[in-house]
Amino acid sequence: MWKWMFSWCMPRGGWLLAALAFVVGAGVVTPLVAEAATVTVWTMDCYVSDLRIGPSEEVWAGCSGKLGRLDPATNEATTYSHYMLGSAGVVAVDQSGMAWTGGQYTSGGFVIARLDPATLEVTSWPSSSPGSIAIDQAGDVWFTYWRMVLRLNPASNTITKWDLTPFSDVSMDSRQPFDSSGRVWVGYDDGKGAAVLDPTTNELTYWAAPSGKWDLPFVHTDGTVWFAGSSSVARLDLSTNQVTEWPCRAGCYGLHDVRPDATGRVWFAADVIDRNLSAVGWLDPAADPPTFTELPVAKGDIFCHTTAYSASPRGLHFDSAGNLWLFFASCSHAVARLTP
Repeated sequence: MWKWMFSWCMPRGGWLLAALAFVVGAGVVTPLVAEAATVTVWTMDCYVSDLRIGPSEEVWAGCSGKLGRLDPATNEATTYSHYMLGSAGVVAVDQSGMAWTGGQYTSGGFVIARLDPATLEVTSWPSSSPGSIAIDQAGDVWFTYWRMVLRLNPASNTITKWDLTPFSDVSMDSRQPFDSSGRVWVGYDDGKGAAVLDPTTNELTYWAAPSGKWDLPFVHTDGTVWFAGSSSVARLDLSTNQVTEWPCRAGCYGLHDVRPDATGRVWFAADVIDRNLSAVGWLDPAADPPTFTELPVAKGDIFCHTTAYSASPRGLHFDSAGNLWLFFASCSHAVARLTP
């Protein structure tokens, strides 16, 4: 028997920029657990469009005008609502546990906003609406807007902009867009290729996708850069500039969110496998021959208890224990943890 308990919205005070503008909802969410599949699903009290793991293994959800926070150890879920949090629905978390987001707020302006969950203080910087957001090791906040890459230094309150013309638009994989040299990687023009910006020299280098389209580049700790093609997983070796692609089987397409794990498997999400089913899965590039393994996400599945056939998994992200976290475009309040 599956049992659900939803978090509720309960004013608890605590606002900084406007009286009665901050609403905090707190509650305990009883997760669904599939023991055989080692999958656990929680239902958040907001429409999830982005996901991050914080420094204390807490799970943050980006929602339009809100932020959600889940403590998987206690199943406690908290929803933060404030008019300055913005509408972008993105989230990043710094090493001190503060959550960052942004977008258009209710008065019509655009901001980058920081929430301190301990004090409920919200600090904002006037800026453009972030299409994606990430934080580097120095604590600077990077985000994209249209064809620009921007960097906010919170200590000096300065924003630096790089206009990446001739690209028409750029975006970054917010989970790991930085390489060991401090360069930032972005995808451009809706998947036509990938580019890397050196903020020290302002040098821009880019690669066109060799076949089809590339999803946003993910920088692995071993120095390789990974992408998802329309129907393949691709790896760029920066030491040789060589691109290697592994095509998945016929009927599998719409791959995205490529994530190598500590065992050498390369995880991905697929919008379509076998008609209307979506999936998460992995590639074992070291196998002979290389193999793909798929975990379909079906109607009524433990992954996503929804009436939609294709749950559209998104936002794959590993915690420090190697668990894979994700959310779903078609069951908008669900957050799931998969233990490989």
